[in-house]
Amino acid sequence: MTAKLETSVLDTSRRQVGSIAWIGVHLLAVNRSDRAGALVSARLEVTYRVEGAPIVAQIPTTTTDTFEKFGNSLILPLALPANGAAKGWITFACPAGLIPSPVDRYEVKIVDSRGLVEAMDIWALRSTVG
Repeated sequence: MTAKLETSVLDTSRRQVGSIAWIGVHLLAVNRSDRAGALVSARLEVTYRVEGAPIVAQIPTTTTDTFEKFGNSLILPLALPANGAAKGWITFACPAGLIPSPVDRYEVKIVDSRGLVEAMDIWALRSTVG
């Protein structure tokens, strides 16, 4: 049986640190098979419009301790043993001015060790301070 990895979003948060808007996504990743698997990579896709035309910015994960007080970070790639699970934050750094307002859609895409991509919409980005 091939690894069957499932991911779900537990929480989201946005935190401004200097000129960087950090977007954090708290994930639960579960391997429901009897074989090891892995989360290989993740990216945040932000859709917005410029003069009516849709633009999609693709932002890779960046390791940071910005959300450490909320829980541990997931460092990708992340191996998941058979019937194992992991929970933690993945983070994305958005430099000031990269994404204008308003945003049409935030979507996190996770790639697993089989090359499959799981897409999850995120909407409510809770702003955090301190």
